[in-house]
Amino acid sequence: ELNFEKRPDLKSLFSSNDPKETLINIEASTGSKIEPSKAILFLDEVQAAPHLLEKLRWFAEDMPELPVVAAGSLLDFTLAKHEFSMPVGRIGYLYLEPLSFEEFLSALGQNELRAYLQNYDWNVNIPEAIHSQLTKIIKEYLVVGGMPAAVSAWATEKAPNTINQIHFDLLTTYRDDFAKYSGRLTVDRLEDVMSSIPRQLGKKFVYKDVNSQISTAPLKQALDLLSKARVCHRIIATSANGLPLGAEADEKFLKVILLDCGLCGASLGLSLHQLRSVSEISMINSGGMAEQLVGQLLRTISPAYIPPSLYYWQRGKKGA
Repeated sequence: ELNFEKRPDLKSLFSSNDPKETLINIEASTGSKIEPSKAILFLDEVQAAPHLLEKLRWFAEDMPELPVVAAGSLLDFTLAKHEFSMPVGRIGYLYLEPLSFEEFLSALGQNELRAYLQNYDWNVNIPEAIHSQLTKIIKEYLVVGGMPAAVSAWATEKAPNTINQIHFDLLTTYRDDFAKYSGRLTVDRLEDVMSSIPRQLGKKFVYKDVNSQISTAPLKQALDLLSKARVCHRIIATSANGLPLGAEADEKFLKVILLDCGLCGASLGLSLHQLRSVSEISMINSGGMAEQLVGQLLRTISPAYIPPSLYYWQRGKKGA
């Protein structure tokens, strides 16, 4: 694993286009022997050294036995303005989402429940005992969410206060990151939009409800940036008269969800202590959290190489 944010100097190991020479450099730098067929080369925070993405073609062509993974928190920004030649056809993109509900079940050691859901026949009634068990766990998922640190802590400690702290630490980290990709846009506008998303869940997203003192343009730009950073996700309106849904999409109308229901709940002040007394998920936030939950889980059902997209039905005319 090479982290280019922690160690910017590591990019100098890739000066050659010859993967064998690069591997010799990495071995000398890390002090460990690398067998390509038994290793994975993980390039972390690659947005700090974007030109290295060009080098991936030589690994794909000359050393296919070595899998190379490149990841970065703001990679989409780098790709949007890159001035280098991307190795088309030699790399694949995978889109990472928070843990799904099925993965959450596995993290809690509920592998049999996961298997039950995955093999479920829609013509069979779920026994009440299993239904109530799953309902309890999905309420936990609603508040814990799918961020790995939060799920890991919940699986080992079951301490609501620890989960709360992890969520607020993550939200603070995102806000600290705003400065990295704000450019000419003020951090305040990004803050405005991010804090407004949980309040507008389940409704058409209205810019004047974000900050009535600010014009639409900078708020729209802030939402574009947050969407590109995958901190939030747009849900575009469509008439939905047929497939594909995107054929009748109308980008003037949109809803927005946050990347994770746990972070969303923390922004709204929702905790596991409160959830114990809630009989239905839809009661929370007038059903907005239910839409957050469903939208988030719909993003996990396609194969990882397909960029997830969400739509909602919008009534075109009164009486339609």
